[in-house]
Amino acid sequence: GRAKDVALARQMVMFVMREEAQAPLQRIGQELGGRDHTTVLHGCDKIRGLVETDQAVRRDWMSIRERLYQNGRR
Repeated sequence: GRAKDVALARQMVMFVMREEAQAPLQRIGQELGGRDHTTVLHGCDKIRGLVETDQAVRRDWMSIRERLYQNGRR
C-alpha cells in the first residue's frame, strides 16, 4: 500500500544520504523526522540488500546516482 511505498522511498533516501554523502546515521535520522540511528541503519541495510536482489530497486538506485552526478557537473 501507500505506507509501504512511502517507507521504501524514505529508506532509499537514507541509503543515498549514507552512501553518497557519507552522512552520519544520527544526522540522517534527524533530517528524516527524528528517526533513531538504528532505524536508519535498518533502512540502509534493507535497500543495500534490495539493490543486490531486485532489478527495479537497482534501476532506481542507478537512476538516482546518475542524476546526482549529472546535476553536480552543471
